[in-house]
Amino acid sequence: MSKFSHFLKVLRSHIFMILLIGILCGGIAASYIYYFYNPKNVTYEITFKSNENINLSLDYIVNVKNIIEKERINGEYINEKGEVKYPYSSFSYIDENKVYKSTSITYYDNYAIIRTEKRNFNTWQQARRFLHKIIIISDSNATFKNRDGIFIKDDNAKDILNSTIILNEGKKEYIYFFLYFGVGILTSVLFLGILSFKLKERIIDKVEYDNLNIYKTPFHINYLKSSFKELKYVKNMVTISILFALMMCSKFISVPSGFSNLGIGIGYLIFSVIAMLYGPLAGMIIGVLSDNIGFLIKPSGLYFPGYTISAMIAGLIYALCLYKTKITFMKCLFSRMIVNFLVNTLLGTYWWWLINDKTISFKAYLLTAELPKNLVYLIPQSILMFILLKALSKPLKGMGFLNEQIADNITIL
Repeated sequence: MSKFSHFLKVLRSHIFMILLIGILCGGIAASYIYYFYNPKNVTYEITFKSNENINLSLDYIVNVKNIIEKERINGEYINEKGEVKYPYSSFSYIDENKVYKSTSITYYDNYAIIRTEKRNFNTWQQARRFLHKIIIISDSNATFKNRDGIFIKDDNAKDILNSTIILNEGKKEYIYFFLYFGVGILTSVLFLGILSFKLKERIIDKVEYDNLNIYKTPFHINYLKSSFKELKYVKNMVTISILFALMMCSKFISVPSGFSNLGIGIGYLIFSVIAMLYGPLAGMIIGVLSDNIGFLIKPSGLYFPGYTISAMIAGLIYALCLYKTKITFMKCLFSRMIVNFLVNTLLGTYWWWLINDKTISFKAYLLTAELPKNLVYLIPQSILMFILLKALSKPLKGMGFLNEQIADNITIL
């Protein structure tokens, strides 16, 4: 077999994994643009001329806020319920610091541009009134650039025809999804190409998929039926109980991660063994039991059912990647990628945000605690999982727990 034919055979046997990695890379890129880049870079702006040198210093901001506060004291902005509302934005006075901090002025030779972030306002009219207020307080004779490029004295903030506000659009999420989707696929293909020439025949899939004992894909009707049958046998239930007991003991073993109060446990290793041997149903049941019983034997913070959902999803993912199929390092890596980034990072941060009554910063906790930890430990956790499954394959095969073809063909790819 030529090297190129060998390479094509490797690609065909791993096409599903390549596509998943591409989708994951594209999804991460698009999420970053949507949640982190665009909110700070999608802005409203107004071009103006002023006789005063408007400078958004701390003193000036305090001055503007004091003027607005005096207007409030006179009861001008109190609604029927007695609540004070700010007419230039969509939130209360307490949150207005965000508006001022995200507002800036850029000076040019004979004009200036004032900008504010779009996310602070529900409508462009609110943003326009807010920006006009800042300028007019400093210079009541300021002129504003209209759609024809002429600077006019535009006192009427509700005049749509002479609207001077411009929306600066951010980056398109779908463009970055497809761009990094391609980058993920290209990187995967190059990685597979290098390994195919280095490892040669060792990475060719030699497993015979009969859709009875070994499945090419988990999306097969017999796959689910097989998972349900696993819980019918006493031997399987006893084995699951022993592994579950070990999993509970592992709750007391945690390696400090250096990221906030988050530690690294080894329970996921035993969890992956249960999912590999007994499938999605057992994985989800163990996820529910481990979270609830684990909380009883070692409470950590408040009980929240969201973490039970996360544990169920983790068990399902491990099973879909490892149960009755060829086991590879790439599948271990992929299962940890989904668990680390989707379950632990996104869902975990969301649950923590809800537990704290939405008083903490979702993005700050995600970026400073959850994401760094899960990113740093992704590769080590994947390697440990692969080594453990590889080491246990022979004993499990000898005891009749693992199919012979699966046990003998645990490879990197």
